[in-house]
This record gives sequence, structure tokens and C-alpha cells, in this order.
Amino acid sequence: MEQSIFVEQIVARKNPPFTKATLGVMIVLTVFVGLNGILLLQPVALVLFLALLAMLYFMFLQVNIEYEYSVTEDVLDIDVIRWKRKRKHLVSMSMDSVVVIAPARTDPVSAYVGRKLKTYDCTSHDADHEYYTLVFKPQGETVEQKVLFEPDETVIDALWRKAPSKVHKQA
Repeated sequence: MEQSIFVEQIVARKNPPFTKATLGVMIVLTVFVGLNGILLLQPVALVLFLALLAMLYFMFLQVNIEYEYSVTEDVLDIDVIRWKRKRKHLVSMSMDSVVVIAPARTDPVSAYVGRKLKTYDCTSHDADHEYYTLVFKPQGETVEQKVLFEPDETVIDALWRKAPSKVHKQA
């Protein structure tokens, strides 16, 4: 009797170095414009203040991003989590629809480099971390899609147990 599989991993996206400085400048500018609008009762400043608040909100949504990879039986699900409270399902695939999983820039996935495929980038954007390329063909579609992700050893092992011919652990 085969044992059921459930593995999950969370990968946090690394922010660019200028992000904190940009957010700091935006916060100071928003406070300055808001105080000017309130103290001087200028309608233009109040409208600008509201616009800056909206921009600041959307900037904050882009700062704290995590990806959750979960393998349940033979299905890989990837969700994006913003600010540890807003979850959105990004992509789901069965191991039957997977063409290949291999470390990026290796021979098994070299045929897909440079091709115009729909790509889901679910990596941390940290240069020190190795990431994998997963190519799959969604059910009912004719064109493959690509997922870039950073699975740890347990996720790769779980995927390999379900489809050893499609998963390449090493280059």
C-alpha cells in the first residue's frame, strides 16, 4: 500500500535594496502633503494626499510576498501570499501534465530557454539560491507553460516519488 504524500514549503521573495528607501520617501512625502492639506485647507493637497495613500498601499502590497508550494499526492499547488494575510492561488498542476522538472539552465530544460511561454516566477530572487524550471502542459491546452520555483529537498523528493522520469534532481 502506497503512503499518501503531503509536503509544503514557503519561500519569501527578497526585496530590491532600494525598496526601503523608496517606501521611506513615500511615507515622508505622504505625511507632508497630508499635513499641508489639513492645515492649509487646500483641496488640491487633500486629493494629492489621497492619491499618495493609494500608491503607498499598492507599494506595501508588493513588498512582503511569499510563495507556498504544496504537494498533495500527485498535485503541485503554488499560492502567493501578500503580507501574510492575503492568499491567492497561482497555479496547480498534476504530475501527469508535467513535461520536465530540472534545475534551471541545465540540459533537460534547455529546449525551453528563449521560447515565449507563459511563465510563473515563484522564486525568492536571491542570487544565492538555486531554482528549478518546471514545464507543464495544462489540461485541454496545446501550449506548455513554465514555472520557476525554489523547491527544497523534501518537495523535490515528493515530486520525484510520483514521476521519477520527469524530475531531474541534479544537473
